[in-house]
Amino acid sequence: MYSIFAHIHHGLLTLPLTPETMPLLLPGLPPLNFPDLPSFLRFPDSYPPYLAMKLSQYSNLNLADWVFNNTFEELEGKEARGVSEIWPAKLIGPMVPSAYLDERIKGDRGYGSSLWKPFSEECIEWLETKPSNSVVYVFFGSMVSLSEEQIAEFAWGLKEKNMYSLWVVRDSEQQKLPKWFLDSVQEKGKVVTWCNQLEILAHRSVGCFVTHCGWNSTIEGLSLGVLMIGVPK
Repeated sequence: MYSIFAHIHHGLLTLPLTPETMPLLLPGLPPLNFPDLPSFLRFPDSYPPYLAMKLSQYSNLNLADWVFNNTFEELEGKEARGVSEIWPAKLIGPMVPSAYLDERIKGDRGYGSSLWKPFSEECIEWLETKPSNSVVYVFFGSMVSLSEEQIAEFAWGLKEKNMYSLWVVRDSEQQKLPKWFLDSVQEKGKVVTWCNQLEILAHRSVGCFVTHCGWNSTIEGLSLGVLMIGVPK
């Protein structure tokens, strides 16, 4: 995705990208067809502030000696080499706190900030009562906004599977939850507005992560070895 952004910034690629111009061929990447692209690149008029914010990150790229990337050689080495002429990438990831990886830095358990107040203690207490690998953890990121229909579909899916579930639904999205859902899942499910995701993914009772495939979530899930179901947005 950032390879595409860098090519747009340097004028090597122009928007909008259309099905007629596919496949998109960029160094280090496989041929990309129209459905493979992020929605705000396929339909740039649908998310103009987000797209403008992303593209503005490259305004002083030419002044940087290095661009540090939260990824690693085995995962994206070929992609990094593909943009090496226009983007001096240095791979330094995964940037997951040491306590969840090699524990070389004692007490390193967080990123130092959180967008919202987490309910970590409440979540951990609930997880402690559940068997190992029995909980489905659902989180679609800090920016994704689902429709009422989409949230209802996920609610029905969790109910019909009758599995333990921990679902993070932001305050702004809570009103979209079906009224029947909280009553119907009772002890099987828990809904919170925010949590410490690393603590949740590292817990023995979490066996599956339903994710929007944001990069932080993807790196954390891979680093902690949690089975992931991707619902890219």
